[in-house]
Amino acid sequence: MKKQSKRAITQSLLQRLLFVQKADSQLYDGLLFVFLFAVFSTIFYAFFSITGIFLNQLAAYSSAFLISLFGSAGVSYLDGLPVIFGVLNGQSFSALIIDLCAGAIELSVLSGIVLASRDKTIKQRVFGVLGGFALFLAFNPIRIAVTLYFVGTDFLPFVHEWLFRGFLLALLIGYYALWYYGRLGFGGRKKGA
Repeated sequence: MKKQSKRAITQSLLQRLLFVQKADSQLYDGLLFVFLFAVFSTIFYAFFSITGIFLNQLAAYSSAFLISLFGSAGVSYLDGLPVIFGVLNGQSFSALIIDLCAGAIELSVLSGIVLASRDKTIKQRVFGVLGGFALFLAFNPIRIAVTLYFVGTDFLPFVHEWLFRGFLLALLIGYYALWYYGRLGFGGRKKGA
């Protein structure tokens, strides 16, 4: 009997924590959103950190493949991190793919904000995270390839530091808004909410 009672209490607490309740004030809901966002983002960033350089390798190899369609590219390693090298637009390049290039922070933030959306079902949140991952992982090689296109020009610092980081931020915010308001087919408001 005690096991069932503990299980019921645990389920009740999880329900209260993970889903909006009618009695929740907007302040409580907002504070809990921030708390859950921090928890989920931290968990995902820790996960990406313990997977080693998987995201870095994914970014490097997918970018090198894309670049090879328009130039030549390959991947080598320096101190355990992937380096894309080759020729694009008549310009030789080599680029070390660090964590910031791979997108661990962006994917962690996206996961945190989607999973903290308490007025969504768990299924909607899972599909929201997976859809965001797919969008980001499809866009990131394009971002890296276009950035490398500007190697040897005065525009490289602007393109690398401002244009694409700003675009990534806009992409994540735009994705979340479209997902949250149901424009992607797997988000949207819960029925009755």
